Amino acid sequence: MKRLLILFPMLILLSACDTQPQESSSVPTEIIISGTESTDTAEASVFPVEIQGVQIHEEADRVVSLSPAITEIIAEMGYTDRLCGISSYCDYPELSLQRVGSAENPELEIITGMSPDVLFTLTELSERDMYTLQDADIAVVRLAPPVSAEDYGRLYSDIASAFVGTQAAAAKGEKYTAEMRAAAESVKLDSFVYVTGKLTAAGGSTFENGVLSLCGTNICTSEGYCELSELGDASPSFIVACDSLSMSDINNNAVLSAFADNGAKVVFVSAAGFERPSTRTFDIYDQISEQLAPDAE
Repeated sequence: MKRLLILFPMLILLSACDTQPQESSSVPTEIIISGTESTDTAEASVFPVEIQGVQIHEEADRVVSLSPAITEIIAEMGYTDRLCGISSYCDYPELSLQRVGSAENPELEIITGMSPDVLFTLTELSERDMYTLQDADIAVVRLAPPVSAEDYGRLYSDIASAFVGTQAAAAKGEKYTAEMRAAAESVKLDSFVYVTGKLTAAGGSTFENGVLSLCGTNICTSEGYCELSELGDASPSFIVACDSLSMSDINNNAVLSAFADNGAKVVFVSAAGFERPSTRTFDIYDQISEQLAPDAE
């Protein structure tokens, strides 16, 4: 009898529950699930991507950089946490990361032991080193050094592609190209010649030309670098010289001293901005502006 007294209230309760309105059926559980699946699909569709002919199958979580410029760019874009190894020459920004040699002499045992997803370099690796890295299932991407503002932005987008996919990376590249062009607007060079530390002139297909041509016209029309004696009768308004040179070097060179005698103004800029393309390249425009300021000595 006690058993019936206990079960009877429970039967009433269960019966009451069955008769309650099915409010929970109105909750759009199918929509929530569908939305989650759509997001996952959209994220998955970002990869694989192809960078300089190398396919990256998924978002890179572990990256090795064998170039100081690449390390700077990765840090500038906020992906420092993805770096697991950097070259012996990477000195900016200061990072407490494993050093893995250089493109010329990579520490292959250390690199392969890290199992990075991608290794970036601006310098071609030896065939044997490439084989060792690829055999360890490491995607080796040799990026193209920039020679123009567009190439500069493309360098950023190529690197970013490994982290966010092609479409988002392209927007980043356009942003950095626009920033370079905006920075160059503060400098007006009319006509110029850039003189390297080896006393050669930088012409087309050089990053020096790409950076400075946003400010004026390069009188060096050769592709690559040429001897100063090959400049002909052109007379620039400005001599932009590598900061490893001095006014003594300018005055002791027959071609450059002739330019100066014809009124060419001499300004010195850091070669590092050309050698390591990053936002620090913009410092070149500031250096020129400071020297061309009315109160500059």
